[in-house]
Amino acid sequence: RAKMEVGKIVLQHRDKSIEEICTIIVENFGMKEAENDIKAKNEAMASVCSIPQNGLIFDSIMELGKLYFKEKNSNAGLTYNKVGNAIKDLNFR
Repeated sequence: RAKMEVGKIVLQHRDKSIEEICTIIVENFGMKEAENDIKAKNEAMASVCSIPQNGLIFDSIMELGKLYFKEKNSNAGLTYNKVGNAIKDLNFR
């Protein structure tokens, strides 16, 4: 249903830029994650890593691995998981 609504919005506002269309879509549907949820997730990822500053990189790499698994590309997914685990154990930024 949401895809249909987004499609309608895009068609209704063809003359506008992508930024303006995205703003309209966000106004209509809102954002999925609240800012507090994002902060809590970042803190959790930082606590997993040896160096807290590596938390965002660790989270990004692990998310890429999940996306590859969803696409049925297990080789790439496993590779990203291994890289994520290596980042988690690094003792430098």
